[in-house]
Amino acid sequence: MQLMPDPAFEAAIAEWSTPQQWRAREVRAAIAASGADLREWVNDGPWMTGYVYYGVGDDMVAAIGPTAKDSVSVHLMPFYGSPVLRERHAADLDPFVSGKSCLRFRPTDTFPAATVTGVVDATPAYLDVVAAFRAAREKKKR
Repeated sequence: MQLMPDPAFEAAIAEWSTPQQWRAREVRAAIAASGADLREWVNDGPWMTGYVYYGVGDDMVAAIGPTAKDSVSVHLMPFYGSPVLRERHAADLDPFVSGKSCLRFRPTDTFPAATVTGVVDATPAYLDVVAAFRAAREKKKR
């Protein structure tokens, strides 16, 4: 895991509310606890600008960002891309699902850290699916 230095992470979340900062640190710790070889960066692209990204190369695997009312949005692409993970972790994560890969945590929610770590641990399998999809798409273009 290639995390930004703590001061850079804190600067990235400095404008977020105090509950959002607290939750972002908790999510970061859960992602960092995974065995996935990810790098952490602040997205400056046109979508989800200012979110903290975790990924391989330019491929986002997870992201953390602020939402309304002191909540935090956590995007977990392996959860979105794997029916097996969705079934395995449904009991823990379904109460927080607010989109295909988006989980929304309010300040009062109990954060399922071990479950998030488990989903991020599935990154290699998720990246294999992405690579197969891209290869099939390229084959179609020919």
